[in-house]
Amino acid sequence: MDEPLVFAPVHTLLASRDSSDWAFCWGKSEKSDPDFFKFYPQYIAALVKKIKASGAKRIFIIHQDRAFFLAGFLAALYAGIPVILPPSGAMGTLQDLVEPEDGLLTDQEILFQITPLFISVTAIESEAADPIKFDHLDPSKACVIFYTSGSTGTPKAVEKTLTQLEEEILVLEEMWGVKGRQSTFFSTVSHHHIYGLLFSLLWPVCGGYSLRRQTFSAWEDLLGQCVEGAYVISSPSYLGRFPSFMEKRGGREIRYVFSSGGPLSFAAAQTTQEFLGKCPIEVYGSTETGGIGYRQQQGRMETWTKFKNVELTIGEEKRLCVKSPYLPYGMVYQTEDLAFLENDQQFRLLGRADRIIKVEGKRICLFELEERLRKLESIEDTTVLPLESLNRDELGAILVLSDQGKARLLAIGKATFVREIRKSLSLYFEHVVLPRKWRFVSELPQNGQGKRPYDLMRRYFGGIG
Repeated sequence: MDEPLVFAPVHTLLASRDSSDWAFCWGKSEKSDPDFFKFYPQYIAALVKKIKASGAKRIFIIHQDRAFFLAGFLAALYAGIPVILPPSGAMGTLQDLVEPEDGLLTDQEILFQITPLFISVTAIESEAADPIKFDHLDPSKACVIFYTSGSTGTPKAVEKTLTQLEEEILVLEEMWGVKGRQSTFFSTVSHHHIYGLLFSLLWPVCGGYSLRRQTFSAWEDLLGQCVEGAYVISSPSYLGRFPSFMEKRGGREIRYVFSSGGPLSFAAAQTTQEFLGKCPIEVYGSTETGGIGYRQQQGRMETWTKFKNVELTIGEEKRLCVKSPYLPYGMVYQTEDLAFLENDQQFRLLGRADRIIKVEGKRICLFELEERLRKLESIEDTTVLPLESLNRDELGAILVLSDQGKARLLAIGKATFVREIRKSLSLYFEHVVLPRKWRFVSELPQNGQGKRPYDLMRRYFGGIG
């Protein structure tokens, strides 16, 4: 490619990008092959036909390869049906969410049983379709549905138009884009939620950058492929946890490091600076609101700066209220975060007002987790609480067992008993958010008012285990 690609919104991508553009975009991924680039637009056209022929009213997409994921994403939008990104790919979660007329586009055969309207996506076919001329999508009518925890713990659908997503991508490009596009995006976060979708996939594709198709799970693999001017999209669960043998980079190659999905400690920010040579840019927001603000922790107690198109006020109980183009027109969204406005640009966060928290960067509702535990025959009652740790975010569970549970615990021992519980929970939650510490009591502790204050519960976890 001789000239840098110009920025193209999502709704114009297939009308404005040719095969050589896609070849540049997907870069030197391990799975690259000439036919992939040559027939990529035709393959998307073939997917459009398959989706329409399936009769699906909505399409769930679960695919680890960003190139195939984007093909399905664009195909569904061109087929005129909503794209759905579930909170996880866990079998139990999908069985709860997928309706009879929903389709599923995936490469994971184990998920085919969830719906007969599945489309297997594993390879680009050269005979996929004849060349096709794509028109522009109407971004105001194209719909993407995310799922996030509601106040009751039940997954809540959050609907976004493509217009809203494109507004946010444009802001990212204006703030952190570079001329010449000679940069490559690497990610340790999945593209199946709003942060990963925007930062690790749609922004680089729209901006005309190259990107790696896979999600990296090890720093040594990511940095082994790192090139000059790299963008690293990550999260608190990765930043600050660098292997002791890893060489400190000094910032010669990496342009920006981004973090979102949960609070990043000052120590982790400084460790990232030490190992990657760049202080991470933390992005604060939610699925509902989109990006709200950003900061770099050059010092402790660093304030957040709001994005330029976001309006902030303080509402009931000191909760932060947001108005932005990423929300429905005219809507003021009251978050569950307590905040203080320093001035018209900067603010401080003072903690959460509810029981939906982040564990290892994953959003989890403690209420839902407790309800799932109570449904197990072995458990009569429970409470789950976040525990302070120097090395990781983790949860602790206090359980009151039923007679059946007591007998089972006595028969197989604590370690096996806990593994059985975790296996049951893994149908609904990712392993990283499951409680790591377990305590068994005859009754849940409470104070004189019948309440269960945190400090009273926390006493049960003075040790390790």
